[in-house]
Amino acid sequence: MFLSDVARPRNFIVSDVAEIRNEEQTEEDSILMNDENGIDTLGPWFDGVEHLSKTGLSALDADAAKEKEIAIVGAGMSGLMTYLVLSQAGMTNISIIEAGNRLGGRVHTEYLTGGPFDYSYQEMGPMRFPSTYKSPETNETMNITDHQLVFQLAEEMNKLNGHDKNFSVDFIPWLQSSPNGLSYKNEFKLPSGLPPTLNEIANNASLGVTSVIDPVTKDLQSKVDTFMPGSEFSTLMAKNMFKAHKQWLETGLNGLGGDQWSEYAFMVNYLKGSLNSTDMNGGWSASSFWDSLYEGMYFSAASYKTIDGGLNRLPLSFHPHVDNITSMGRKVERIRYSEADEKVTLQWRKEYNDTTFQNSTYDYAIIAVPFSVVRRWRLPSLPATIANAIKELNYGTACKVALEFSERFWEHYENPIYGGCSTTTDIPGIGSICYPSYNLNGTGPATILASYISGDMGVRLASMSEEDHVQMVLDSMIEIHGEFTRKLYTGKYNRRCWALDPLESGSWASPTAGQHQLYIPEYFKTYNNMIFVGEHTSYTHAWIASALDSGIRGAVQLLLELGLVDEAKQAVEKWMARWIEVSQSDRQEERKTVFNNGIQHLTFTMGRMVYIKGKVNSKAEHRPDAVYLGNMRPVLDDPVPGLTNACRAIPEMEYASMASAITPTNYPMAQVTVLRSILFWVGVLYTSRLREHEVLTLQLRVPVVQSYHVAVEQVIEAIRINKITSIGTSLSYWFMRGLYSFTLWLALFQLSWMGSVTTHNAIHLPIFWDRSWNNFYQICLSLQYGGAVSVFIPGHNLSHHKYTQQARDVMRTTKVRYSWNLLNGLLFFWHVVLSGNKDDKLYFEAQARLNRPIVKQRFREEVAVWGATAVLILLDWRRWIWFALLPQFYAKYCILSINFLQHDGCDMSSKYNFARNFTGKTLNYLCFNNGYHTVHHLYPGLHWSVLPQKHQELISPHIASSLESSNILLYMWKSFIYPGIRLDYTGRPLVVTKEEHEMPDEPWFYQDAETFSNTKEYLAQGME
Repeated sequence: MFLSDVARPRNFIVSDVAEIRNEEQTEEDSILMNDENGIDTLGPWFDGVEHLSKTGLSALDADAAKEKEIAIVGAGMSGLMTYLVLSQAGMTNISIIEAGNRLGGRVHTEYLTGGPFDYSYQEMGPMRFPSTYKSPETNETMNITDHQLVFQLAEEMNKLNGHDKNFSVDFIPWLQSSPNGLSYKNEFKLPSGLPPTLNEIANNASLGVTSVIDPVTKDLQSKVDTFMPGSEFSTLMAKNMFKAHKQWLETGLNGLGGDQWSEYAFMVNYLKGSLNSTDMNGGWSASSFWDSLYEGMYFSAASYKTIDGGLNRLPLSFHPHVDNITSMGRKVERIRYSEADEKVTLQWRKEYNDTTFQNSTYDYAIIAVPFSVVRRWRLPSLPATIANAIKELNYGTACKVALEFSERFWEHYENPIYGGCSTTTDIPGIGSICYPSYNLNGTGPATILASYISGDMGVRLASMSEEDHVQMVLDSMIEIHGEFTRKLYTGKYNRRCWALDPLESGSWASPTAGQHQLYIPEYFKTYNNMIFVGEHTSYTHAWIASALDSGIRGAVQLLLELGLVDEAKQAVEKWMARWIEVSQSDRQEERKTVFNNGIQHLTFTMGRMVYIKGKVNSKAEHRPDAVYLGNMRPVLDDPVPGLTNACRAIPEMEYASMASAITPTNYPMAQVTVLRSILFWVGVLYTSRLREHEVLTLQLRVPVVQSYHVAVEQVIEAIRINKITSIGTSLSYWFMRGLYSFTLWLALFQLSWMGSVTTHNAIHLPIFWDRSWNNFYQICLSLQYGGAVSVFIPGHNLSHHKYTQQARDVMRTTKVRYSWNLLNGLLFFWHVVLSGNKDDKLYFEAQARLNRPIVKQRFREEVAVWGATAVLILLDWRRWIWFALLPQFYAKYCILSINFLQHDGCDMSSKYNFARNFTGKTLNYLCFNNGYHTVHHLYPGLHWSVLPQKHQELISPHIASSLESSNILLYMWKSFIYPGIRLDYTGRPLVVTKEEHEMPDEPWFYQDAETFSNTKEYLAQGME
């Protein structure tokens, strides 16, 4: 059969332009997801979508496109995710067709007694989410980013449901392993009647089974290891599974191609291993090594999460949104396609023996059903490759048996077992045994996953009757755990062999060698107005995250098919932003609309005021030693026309402070005027030797500022010479003068705090193109801050920003756990400061060895600070205490202590709910929008003046409402005074455990990344 005889995908290249625009959508509006359009189907496909240059449809055409009738066949997680993306893109005519009677597909929580929060349940489908991974080489702990999709989806659904507890999705830790897991081999038990624990075997190897591997087998394994990537590849998978997948396909197996060889063929045919050695190494698999690589990383995760109350609560959260558009019990058997009207018709029977089919016709159908089921359907003619994918894609299968007991006896042993799947046995047909990770030390019945086995045995056990299978597993549990457990068995069980489920016909896709490289590009094509999604179409398999990724891709594919480019980009931005790499030029127009004249930074020093010339910049090419973070989106990356001309020189003034003359358009000149005025008077206050008539002769460029200064000083002069007769007494003069001075002295504390915020902003976003000007600027910042600014850079950016609230965050809020929350707020500063800065020292030692510029810059800053401090002390040590030391200490105290307000009680596993935001105008006016903290963490390169706007665009739609507070004073009153209770962001009491409190600081510094400068992860996008 020739391609011309069957359906073919639509072809459109971005550079093509439709000459004629019909009222209805044309094929020229469609964009095919392929290499010609810059979309990498075997790697980070979303990067290509973000870079598409084609514009969206007109408003009229877009409305028509959004009214297309769309069928989503299958209400599993991929189908539900597809629905969510499409509905949020504005599609108004979506139907969900589900063959079963529930949402969720292979997400299946079985509740044996009671409901979700009676905690006697087991997961008969997926059961955990790898959350973080710790690099064995660097000890760096990082998020496993592809599974962050699950956490983001939960946040989104919680928000859409108004945090209704009936539909809430909340995560709790999953305990993957336990040192007290039992090892029951060769029927060996200890005198206690129990098998030895893993911990006991570790301390006494004679208690375990000795594995004997012959030298030939060891040699084959060593040869295989030389072709496997190291731990750095595991790190890449954790950070960007899409990139890792593409890299493995292209360069895996030392350049042979990662998908070209099955495990068996590689060991036998390429490495010339013997059949016996290959068998001993488990090498009979027809799959490539890719599956072993990503599963190896997942099951080496540092931490896992699961859903409180069961994974069923994730699809449950969709019910309020899809119930009225979902048809249950509709088992599609046939799909027809009409070329005449380009419509897709779904066909099903009400009863299995009906001879007449029911029909429903749609513009497009998204097939979110496993190929193990779709291959039984009658389909339109399809090209050979996609047809073969449907018919030949390999599937794995598993069987699970859950048993309920009247009490949690495993937690009552001398060596209690708390969660984990660490108990193993050589009893045939049992596989893994998993204890619940929830309701630890609880009472009432609880359920063990008594058998979880996959592979060939997962198929064979399905042939047993349910009763025989369950009895076999029960007998094994009693044999392992003791005869006393027989009486504790309640008689309740659940058995699920997924090969027996007619709606699934398997557990997960398990492609053989070559099927990824051949088939995955086909899934990005639209055939006969059908799009295929599901975990089987993703780069990884058997995980909910795989299904979600495919759902996003399928939705974006349809949006591009309809010409809704803007909507497709928005979907990618929302769901795939953690991986997207966008070039600077793609953002140029957006950036130029943000600022008209440039960016403003305030610098206040205790020395001379000098106008700093130079071009304003937000790039970092001039300072390769700077530390930045991934996910940065610099607002301004190229000179703004007219920016340099917008700068205006300000005359030098004795001991006055400095303020930039560049004003962002969204900060009125009047506001900047007031700030400059206060800065000037602080300088007057500090010296008190500046004669009044000298002030009157100053010619300031800004008329409003000049008028303000002159008016105030004329009042002071008039009082001094008794020209105001109504107050003309010496007492009145000194009272007014003292009150005025005291007010300015208090203002100095606020200005010092503002200066510390300015320092914080500057270490994220340099403002000058020229390195020398930025170096000088940092010296000025150091003088007002009272310490070398360069010292602030590594610890803040590499510890707090990178590992927020983790052991590597030196500013984590779990360092305080006083019962009176006020003490937590007051003493947090000291707990952080007194914990030391060993890693800062290691960092600068490494920089010195590499002769990096930051070392010399730090030296210059410290010389300036200590030199200026010495001079001020010699001139008048009392004034130095009152006007320098105390305000500078206050500033440091505030900039560090506010971290407690912004992160305590937040959800560190969440993409958005990890920080608290204070949105009040007064606070953000006085601290340069530092209250918008979530967007600052996600995009640390954004200039402070655009944080409110970006918060509304990027954060507010997703974040929990409790993490947006308009009044910081009210929040502090409730947190520290009345009722003064430490709460998490959901309103529940926050209890910091002793272990969390006493957790030692983990080093964030590691040798093989000691420069932190030319590694893309730490640079703003495209800055290298």
